Amino acid sequence: MYLDVRTNEEWAEGHVKEALHFELARFEAGEFPDLPKDTEIKIYCGSGARAEIAKSILDSAGFSNVTNAGGLDDLRDQGLLIE
Repeated sequence: MYLDVRTNEEWAEGHVKEALHFELARFEAGEFPDLPKDTEIKIYCGSGARAEIAKSILDSAGFSNVTNAGGLDDLRDQGLLIE
């Protein structure tokens, strides 16, 4: 599943179809999405920097299948549907 850690404003401008929106600030506040810890999660943001921070937080919390998918433009270039 794709996890978008950008702001609400960025999300509204476009996001990967069927992605879950969960802002980085929520991770930093100690919140986590309600997902099994072995869920395959591909995190993205605008450039990949915030995704890497979120990945580190999820890794530390015991999530075991998390990757940094980079930025939204990278995913668009790979042919993912953006809505």
